[in-house]
Amino acid sequence: MERMHWDGKTRWLSKNTKENEFDAKYKQAVAEAKESVKKATENYEAILLKEFAGDDVVADKKKALVSIEKANKILKIAEDELKKAEEYSSVNLRDNMTIDELADSWWQYRAEVRATQLAPIIERQRNALKEFYESLIEYEKFADKYEEDRQWASDLTRRIRGEKGYYSLGRITDGRDIIYPSDNELELARVQRRVPTRLLKGDE
Repeated sequence: MERMHWDGKTRWLSKNTKENEFDAKYKQAVAEAKESVKKATENYEAILLKEFAGDDVVADKKKALVSIEKANKILKIAEDELKKAEEYSSVNLRDNMTIDELADSWWQYRAEVRATQLAPIIERQRNALKEFYESLIEYEKFADKYEEDRQWASDLTRRIRGEKGYYSLGRITDGRDIIYPSDNELELARVQRRVPTRLLKGDE
């Protein structure tokens, strides 16, 4: 039997998925812009070292400063767009599911699972227990059929001595015939999820 899907759990685990996916591309743009600023700055610093060494780097230095300025402008735009994107997604895409809603969802889910999947299992238990008691009644009625003859013969064997002495005759049935579930076997089924070996083998 397949486990029923719980919408509440799925909703809770993915409640910010749309928001995060929407924000992701803007966060990526900010990260790329920061990397561009870093590279432009590193390039400028490398040119500056050449200038310190006496090289003529006026043109390169000017170009590097323009690159830094351009990269910073792009970063500023990316950061502004990210801020606006996060404001939008938090209002329009965020699922503000509360813990109370999660709990309510569980109780609704539980009722549905019990009604559709657990009920047949409990019905099997009820039928099995009913059949057990019916078989127990049948067992006792079966013993009763032969009790008159046993009692008649037993009265004789207790009064009349035979070659081996007096006899006590047992009932057709024996109390050990009845298969009762033990506490250990109930524990085995509930905790270890196993059927008792004696029942699998068909012996006692």
